Amino acid sequence: IFLERILFVPFTDWGLAWTSRPELKDILGSVGGSLVFDMNVGYGDSVRLKFQYARGLDKALGSDFFQAMVLSSF
Repeated sequence: IFLERILFVPFTDWGLAWTSRPELKDILGSVGGSLVFDMNVGYGDSVRLKFQYARGLDKALGSDFFQAMVLSSF
C-alpha cells in the first residue's frame, strides 16, 4: 500500500425551498469537511477512502451527517 496524497476539503452549503414567497429568514445553511486518502494497492490499483461530515446550522432543523466511502476507479 502506497499513500499518494491526503486531501482535506472544507465546504459550506446554503439554500432554501419554498411553496410561497421566500423570505431571508428561510435560508438554511450547513458546514462540513471531507477527508480523502488516495492510495495505490499492489501494482497500480488505486483506492480512495473518503470520510465526510456535515452539520446543519439551524437549531430546529439542522442535523449531523457522516459518511464513509471506499472508492475505486476502473
